[in-house]
Amino acid sequence: MARNKYPEETYELILDVSTRLFFEKGYEKTSLQDIINELGGLTKGEILS
Repeated sequence: MARNKYPEETYELILDVSTRLFFEKGYEKTSLQDIINELGGLTKGEILS
């Protein structure tokens, strides 16, 4: 797997998406898969590494 060249941007994107989903669905009902699905092409492995 290629190394992420822009980790700061990925971090910000994850925060933006997860915050929006927490407000929409609530923290308890938001899964990691929900966040991944909204990230537009990032994989679970890229997020967790």
